Amino acid sequence: MRGVAALFVVYRHYSEMFGPIRTQFSYLAVDLFFLLSGFVLALRYDVAGAARMPSREPLIRRAIRLYPLYLLGIVLSLGLLDFDEMLPSDFRIAVVTGLMMLPSPTAGSSPSIVPLMQSGWSLFFELFVANTLFAIMRGRLSTRWLLAIVACAGLALLTADAILGSLDIGSTWPTFVGGFPRTLFPFFTGMALQRLHENATRRRSIPSWVIVLILVLLLLPSIPGPVGRFYEIACVFAAFPALVHFGSSAFKKRPAIGRALGDMSYALYAIHVPLVLFFGTLARRQAWQPGIPLTIVLISLLAALALLVVRVYDEPLRAWINRRRHDAAIHS
Repeated sequence: MRGVAALFVVYRHYSEMFGPIRTQFSYLAVDLFFLLSGFVLALRYDVAGAARMPSREPLIRRAIRLYPLYLLGIVLSLGLLDFDEMLPSDFRIAVVTGLMMLPSPTAGSSPSIVPLMQSGWSLFFELFVANTLFAIMRGRLSTRWLLAIVACAGLALLTADAILGSLDIGSTWPTFVGGFPRTLFPFFTGMALQRLHENATRRRSIPSWVIVLILVLLLLPSIPGPVGRFYEIACVFAAFPALVHFGSSAFKKRPAIGRALGDMSYALYAIHVPLVLFFGTLARRQAWQPGIPLTIVLISLLAALALLVVRVYDEPLRAWINRRRHDAAIHS
């Protein structure tokens, strides 16, 4: 599910330059990422076996998981993209804050809260908001309080949608505040779904390809007007949680495919923006008109590159960092 959602995000940024086939609701893939993150972190750390772990440990592990590929995305942006439209002082600020995975107060030059990496906004909310709160509350939240948080965050998200006119919020300074409920509602919903999954006595198993197919069909439509507004709310509040609930018990006939999609998903999300924008700039200069075949080839190559990056850069680097932490703990 995560890999398919990442492919939709890549196509969204690609189609913004080339069209004409656009996926109106592909931005909802980010909401699914938050939902899956809450489920997986609860599955790993919000259990009795992890109760003795220091509160900061899940946050440190999450930072080690997210930062290497985020840093690679920043480096690719600096190497491939042109930031001449930014004021020199704003660019320097954007570099410093970007390297720290923090929002850049550079609204005068760019509406994006992370100008050097368009997808970096969600990683800020993931690590510094959702994961930090999870580390603080882990093991201390009763199910009743967890559901209360989900309800409050959901109400805040509906309010943000009513004020801002969409759930595509949080990535720019005008919609920055809306990023908090957009992150917290699906994240804590994912935690609640994990508890429901853990306590279920009977689990209905569905083929994983059915879950993935439904996800694709949910992200494909183009629905204008008020009906489209209702559709995105229905996806975030009902359809996506249902998919995660049933998907957590799904069975896979070809697990290697699902594993590869999952492995490449975050890498693809982290590095695709500078590569897509660089290709777009090159295509404009050469007056190319990419059609569907070239689009499929390009996105397939990006997915393969993302998987390669995971194998030769991300996994070895994270393994080295964890070995150093282990050695330091032994000698401390």
